[in-house]
Amino acid sequence: MTFGLEFFDLTPSLRLSGDSIAFVRKFTKVGGTGSGRNGLEVGLVDDAELKLLEGSAVDGYIAVTDRDAAYTAIIANGMVELQAGQFALATDAISRIQNISATVLELGIAGSQPRLRFERKAVDGIQRVNDTLYQMPAASFDALVTAAATYQSTVKERITEVIAAYMAADAAIIDGVDFTGKITAPVEGNIVPFYFANQAAFPAAADAHGAVAHSHADGALFFAHGGMWHQLALEADLLTSVASVAAEAATRAAADTALSGRLDVLETDPTTATAVAAGDAATLSSANSYTDTSITNLVNGADAALDTLKEIGDALAQGDTDVTAALTAQITTEATTRAAADTALSGRLDTLEVDPVTKTYVDTADATKLDASAVSGYGATLIDDADAAAARATLGLGTAATTAAGDYATAAQGALADTAVQPAAISNVDNTSDADKPVSTAQQAALDLKANKAGDTFTGDVIIDEGSGSTIKLETTGATSAGIHIEGPSGSMGYLDTTNGFGNDSLQVYSANFWVRAINGGTGNVIIDGNLTLGGTALTATFTELNQLDGVTLGTAASAATGDFATAAQGALADTAVQPAAISNIDNTSDADKPVSTAQQAALDLRALLDGTNIPGPYANDGAAAIGGVAVGAIYKHSPSGAIHWRVA
Repeated sequence: MTFGLEFFDLTPSLRLSGDSIAFVRKFTKVGGTGSGRNGLEVGLVDDAELKLLEGSAVDGYIAVTDRDAAYTAIIANGMVELQAGQFALATDAISRIQNISATVLELGIAGSQPRLRFERKAVDGIQRVNDTLYQMPAASFDALVTAAATYQSTVKERITEVIAAYMAADAAIIDGVDFTGKITAPVEGNIVPFYFANQAAFPAAADAHGAVAHSHADGALFFAHGGMWHQLALEADLLTSVASVAAEAATRAAADTALSGRLDVLETDPTTATAVAAGDAATLSSANSYTDTSITNLVNGADAALDTLKEIGDALAQGDTDVTAALTAQITTEATTRAAADTALSGRLDTLEVDPVTKTYVDTADATKLDASAVSGYGATLIDDADAAAARATLGLGTAATTAAGDYATAAQGALADTAVQPAAISNVDNTSDADKPVSTAQQAALDLKANKAGDTFTGDVIIDEGSGSTIKLETTGATSAGIHIEGPSGSMGYLDTTNGFGNDSLQVYSANFWVRAINGGTGNVIIDGNLTLGGTALTATFTELNQLDGVTLGTAASAATGDFATAAQGALADTAVQPAAISNIDNTSDADKPVSTAQQAALDLRALLDGTNIPGPYANDGAAAIGGVAVGAIYKHSPSGAIHWRVA
């Protein structure tokens, strides 16, 4: 129990204090009203035990909706289970633990419960013998003895846990305090050192985001961000970087001024627009490109907050050695790149200045251009054509002049086309594969002259000759019979002729049955001119003797053996035998397996069980028993003696 402060609502009308519960045990009611229902026995330290039963109310039991839920709620607060899911004990309720013998353990219970005795027996599970005695299998008993030696009060355990928690908290304060909230201190006079011998002594940056640390070996301050420690720049390093940037800016400005002056000379004497586009425009574009590239390279894709010298200087002034180092390296690289670019551009300008293409030079060249008078009228017309289509028209060319040879058929392909079969020559040919071709009219006519395997009518003689000694077989695999149907013309007789001309003519029928049936109004007669042999024996009876059987139908008993029938003595026994209807209420069970009948159970319900579980009580006196529903003259268990009393009044 949790200091015995927990109350449990077992039913809407019953609440129990945790420190009053000694044990709880599940059971199944046997016999009487409510037999077979699930129940829960609750032993109390200061009151008589309670018995709860699922379902409707039963005398001596308290109705509970869910036995298993009540059990789980009670044991969840520190009870020890002797049998998982079945029997649990509250160690706080134990006043005495005594090993009576190697096979008997007794637990004294504080209050009204005198004791709980457990015996080591060859049983399945924990068996309740009476109110105080339980029998347990060996494994469960041995485990209980071992556990009982370690039982402690849950109050003691809780106090021990609290003391241990306080001691752990004190130890944590000695080793250091991990704050989870904000640290507030006076505004002035705070000294919070963040001293470490070197960077190797720093805590993991991922675990100290936002923290600062001083490395004595580096003489620098670091801050943790993004899983890394970042060094703050020293003032001297920042001043050096700012000076380097300023010097590079002055150098670039002087170089741009020199380039501008040299370009001014070229722009003073420009050529025509066409010449400028072809010559000087390239030079100007190169110069502009150089200037733009110089500026872009200087910025080098910097963020908007760092794309001017002032912004870079401000960032450096705030102190970040990573920025300082990066800028210093970039400036060195940029200076080298710019010097090489200046040298190359200066060489190109030197070439232009030695042999410039000026306006004067272009005018002189124009004076010597081609005289149009030297071109013929036809040529002038061709030159003046606006596009290729007009030029082809002037030259008298068709569209084939601009078509590739591969767009035409070859001479060999043309020869094949001359000899190809034209559609008109095969107009009666259907475009179907051999497998899909239908049966033609001529083919069907030829097929119509053939007999159908499924059955057909022959209009002439059919002669089947399979050679000497062969047999013609008529077989079927279906449900119908194979046979030879012989039908003569109306008024005549159909026949089967087996004449072979050798004097040994015969007709043999090999079959399980040989039937002669009358159809179409016939009689179905069998006419035999010669002798009749049955089963290999010649039949000698005359027609008069055979006619004596005419109209007599023999039953199946006629062909049965005498052993297939009962004797006259057996028939006499059958006449006097008991019929099933006369014993329809008798169940086919042995005496040992017969259940308790309704009448027997009613009689048993009036008897007390030897273990006393169906005797109401305990009650202190007749008055209490009367309140509990015990009738006058009935018995009940007395409390606290445990004796059986009769209710007198």
